[in-house]
Amino acid sequence: MGLKLPIGIDDFQRVIEDGYHYVDKSMFIAEVLETSALVQLITRPRRFGKTINMSMLHAFFDAGRPDNAALFEGLAIQKSPWFGRLGCHPVIFLTFKDLKAPSYDAFLKLFSRMIAEVYRDRDYLIENLSSFDAEDFRAIAKNQTDEAGLINSLGLLMKFLARRHNSKVILLIDEYDSPIHNGYADGYYKEIAGFMRGLLGKALKGNKVLEKAVLTGILRVARESIFSDLNHVDVFTMLSLPFSDKFGFTETETEDLLRQADLTERIEAVKQWYNGYLAGETTIYNPWSILNYIDKEKEGFRPHWVNTSSNELIKRQLIDAAPQVLDDFQALLKGEPVETLIREHTVFDDLNRNPDTLWSFFLFSGYLKVKEKTNKDGEFYYRLAIPNSEVWLLFKNIIRGWLHRDIGPVKVNRYLESLIDGDIRTFGSFLQEMVRSVFSYYDTAKPNPEKVYHAFTLGLLVHLNGRYEITSNREAGYGRYDVCMRPRNLEERGIIIEFKIAESSDQMEAALQEGLEQIETRRYGTELEKAGVALRSEIAVAFCGKEVRLRGREIDTDSR
Repeated sequence: MGLKLPIGIDDFQRVIEDGYHYVDKSMFIAEVLETSALVQLITRPRRFGKTINMSMLHAFFDAGRPDNAALFEGLAIQKSPWFGRLGCHPVIFLTFKDLKAPSYDAFLKLFSRMIAEVYRDRDYLIENLSSFDAEDFRAIAKNQTDEAGLINSLGLLMKFLARRHNSKVILLIDEYDSPIHNGYADGYYKEIAGFMRGLLGKALKGNKVLEKAVLTGILRVARESIFSDLNHVDVFTMLSLPFSDKFGFTETETEDLLRQADLTERIEAVKQWYNGYLAGETTIYNPWSILNYIDKEKEGFRPHWVNTSSNELIKRQLIDAAPQVLDDFQALLKGEPVETLIREHTVFDDLNRNPDTLWSFFLFSGYLKVKEKTNKDGEFYYRLAIPNSEVWLLFKNIIRGWLHRDIGPVKVNRYLESLIDGDIRTFGSFLQEMVRSVFSYYDTAKPNPEKVYHAFTLGLLVHLNGRYEITSNREAGYGRYDVCMRPRNLEERGIIIEFKIAESSDQMEAALQEGLEQIETRRYGTELEKAGVALRSEIAVAFCGKEVRLRGREIDTDSR
């Protein structure tokens, strides 16, 4: 059975009028009205249905479209007592998702053009304005106002609308944080945060003509950055119970879609590829991936959601992460959860300094899921995991790119085979080449060998996961080794690697000797011996800036 699926169509009215299949989320309207908060900020990952839900609110409340009752024919909201609020308020619906600019001045130009169009669409308001207000209206509509005028523009328009319609205003802002993300990435975060603080403060703080405001985005940006002095903002994240089933598809909705598409037998595979999210206590599927999979099911399972963005910010955060974060990330790739305190607000400046903020960023952006929550002394700690095969494949490809970008897949495979074969000299030349390439590519101001060897470990994990179980920083014997590679085929060679940092080139040989002695005296090889691995390579690696040296030995317990 073929379904007409609204892929890439996020306008509610078009979906309904053009006969696309619609998963009924209309009770979102009732929940917005039932929630007491005057300003509601709802955060969800991209492509989780935020825009179509906001356009539905627009279609429902807009006093300029009182004939929209037909759009809700047969939907759940039609039977709700809240249906009487249809067409009762003037609405301002803005989307900030396209306000992406390389500089703050360029952003102001984009915003000015957007708000000018919003004003021009409401030019009928001029009839009832004083000469002074009409002058301000025309300046904004003609794209001729300054920065202060732009900051005042939204609050001013709300006042004009309420006066004309004799009704309070519904304000809807979709993807409110998109320009903030872009400002952080392009170096004008403080300026954009200041602008947004002023704009939202004028529109939301103490505004007597505001009926409700709903903002959506990916992240809750820290109150001190954007929402200062706005004490009436309630924030609903993926951890919140309200609105938990209103974005993304529930399990029942997903199974119903698959049933209608005659794909019931694929449900378990669909769960593995696209499930894994938890909103409040509700299991949620990624809607973008579900719709695209059903539409292209003959192509089989493949990434859909992760390919809708460059994922550059995710890559950047992994590159800049502290060594402990990379250790935890390696555990995630192997299916092991990471426990962390989650911070529901994001302070962008903390992303590279605070692992809790980084994991929170990954969670709320849709790259991790909650598996378990624990209350420890009044604070909630969460066990996080990679949600599904689609996201796991993204991370795998990011790590593969670290090695392939400057070295190339053929060389990577050849040199990893040299490691497995015990050819330390050949592998050493590869590691030296990799260090130089990684430092060059990431333009590290002060070479940090810790990032290199953690990236190296993750690269090994990706390429050799089928042949080896790879662990790092685990207890063995009388200490903690850096890397242990246990072959899945016990006839193959096991590998122990110990990393050392030397203060100067003259100290590198001593560091290598220290590394080998540490492997021996702390008996790191006992883990491999207990597993039944007879042959192993023990390798010390010394770093000094961009210089790398290796020394290794071969141990065969069967020949002893």
